[in-house]
Amino acid sequence: MIIKLYSKGVTTREIADLIEKMYGCHYSPAQISNISKQMIPKVEAYHRRKLSDRFLSTWMRPIFRYVEKRLNGKPSNQVDLFLSDGVVGMKAALARTYPETHFQRRMVHVMRNICTKVRVDDREAIMDEFKRIHQQANKEGVTAALHEFYGKWNKAYSRVIQELKAIESDLLVFYNYPKQIRASIYSTNMIESFNNIIKRKAKPKAEFPTEQSLDTFIGIQAMSCNSRYFNRIHKGLGQVQDTLESYFD
Repeated sequence: MIIKLYSKGVTTREIADLIEKMYGCHYSPAQISNISKQMIPKVEAYHRRKLSDRFLSTWMRPIFRYVEKRLNGKPSNQVDLFLSDGVVGMKAALARTYPETHFQRRMVHVMRNICTKVRVDDREAIMDEFKRIHQQANKEGVTAALHEFYGKWNKAYSRVIQELKAIESDLLVFYNYPKQIRASIYSTNMIESFNNIIKRKAKPKAEFPTEQSLDTFIGIQAMSCNSRYFNRIHKGLGQVQDTLESYFD
């Protein structure tokens, strides 16, 4: 029960109070913390688990906590697509490690950036038109829609259009993949939902005393998430499995 409560984000002091009220047994917050450390070997085994040497896509979304988290690299031999925000240096770093991998900018993040740089009166119209980019039937259609967008708004927002042109090659990559999975690969929603779980459960803790305590906490969340979704196939992926596997031939 202590480990379960800990994984839900309940603080060690709150867990100690609950145990005493429910069972009449006194545990100090330090004792609760020591009990939760039983998960450390499992989390360490999780870090060492064998990964596939081939991944279709990897979603990346940064999350910040008050203890620096050092991630041990476990690179796979082949990843076909990375999806991320425009984090400075991210694309260059990926290119060094995975020179053959494609890179897709998170469309929602691009749209939010546009919103902050245009007048309020124009936002609705601009967003409606920009959304057409990921609603086209093919690469030719989306390229035409994007260039039409450039032409219409360049006079009023030349800097915004210049910035879009600079990252155009990273905006339309998802059109190289089957239409059944495009909705999954122009955003980082899959990893964002997991990040939201971490943020919600970590919020009561304010900060973690050590890097290991943070690592254990996030490891518990990751293992729980994997357990829940292990047998699920994300929307669209099952329909085009043969096509996706052909990318690795």
